[in-house]
Amino acid sequence: MLFGFSVAEINTCRENFKCIPLTECNEIKSLIESNNLVNYMQSLSCGYFHEPYVCCARNCETPNGNYGQIKTLNNCPRLKQNEFSNNLSQREFLNDSFVNNTHVCCGIDEDEYKLVEPAPIELPNDLKLSCTTPNGEHANCTHINDCPSYLEAAAEPNKYFQFINDSFCGYWKEPMVCCGSTSYYKETFTNNLPENYQCGLWDTNLHKNIPPWLAVISSTEFVDVCVGVLINHYYVISTTICTGKDHKKLNVRFGECIVNNRFNSQCNNEVALLKPFPLQKFVHADDIGVVLLKLKKFVNAFTTPICLSRGQLPVYQEVQIMGLTRFNNLIINDKGITATTTFTDDCYFGTNFKYICMNSNNINTIRNQSPHQYVVLQLDNGRWYLEGLFNWRSWDESISNYFHAIYVHKFIPWVKSNVS
Repeated sequence: MLFGFSVAEINTCRENFKCIPLTECNEIKSLIESNNLVNYMQSLSCGYFHEPYVCCARNCETPNGNYGQIKTLNNCPRLKQNEFSNNLSQREFLNDSFVNNTHVCCGIDEDEYKLVEPAPIELPNDLKLSCTTPNGEHANCTHINDCPSYLEAAAEPNKYFQFINDSFCGYWKEPMVCCGSTSYYKETFTNNLPENYQCGLWDTNLHKNIPPWLAVISSTEFVDVCVGVLINHYYVISTTICTGKDHKKLNVRFGECIVNNRFNSQCNNEVALLKPFPLQKFVHADDIGVVLLKLKKFVNAFTTPICLSRGQLPVYQEVQIMGLTRFNNLIINDKGITATTTFTDDCYFGTNFKYICMNSNNINTIRNQSPHQYVVLQLDNGRWYLEGLFNWRSWDESISNYFHAIYVHKFIPWVKSNVS
């Protein structure tokens, strides 16, 4: 793992502690999963690279090159069992684990040498590795150590960590970034998105029970509808499972048009362009797309853009779920269902990069009655912020004690560089 390049350290770990991913620090992770000591975990936070990093008690390096803890042999069961092993490799691993006559470097679940898988045997393919930087620059996805423009960022990681995180494009033994000509934002793209005072407003007297940013997308390819969200005057963000690949087959509706069939002839907005997030060999996020409406400056009194997520969602953040209640019935769930973000490997998708995991006291209501296509929102000071999208065709695909949504925050840099 890289720690200087890949992690923006916000706190310095004290002696005998290492800044490592939370998922690799079992003693802290288990506390978080048991709903205890969330504030304690936050106090240990030392950085972020698409997952939290924490100061974890690690004071040595195992023969495999991983961080471990110095313990007596008797207190390290995985190595202790090698003492009388008939496996030569295990005995050698035990011998190499001793840091002095009495103590060993005890790693997590390590008792023998682990071979590092070789890189795929194939020639680099520019098309597979192509990407778009947060500045909208076409580039290649490469190891962060092989990207000259990040040398400056490595010298001042705290200054550039947001751009580094936003440039993340995959992982092969070490983080990979979309390697452009610069390691910082050239512009903010503020002209492409509404100002804070222009977005996220919902006047229930004017818009009734229909969120003014909610878009219902239909296609000639399938009979069911799905949801998207208006993010500026003529761009809608949705998921690729919803939009498909052919923009000519799509229609988008807003406001009263969603629930009132009388307006069908006037309500169907054709799509001029579809931009799916590029699916690449090393990319862990492929389910977001932006839809450009053919009728530009569509916004009117009955449509208001949503505000995009402002940042990383904390654990146990209260959010609202809103959307369609059934596939073929355009009914809006106007009251919303309260849910809470969580962090646990029991979640169907674990802690994958692109998903929000949530639970709710109304989990059965969500399964049986609530939307199969929905948006995840956060309400703050009278404004609504988009946090997630869900457009799967079958609820059976996501049955568990938790439910999920595509994590919009992870895609915002790409979204900003692909709207105009």
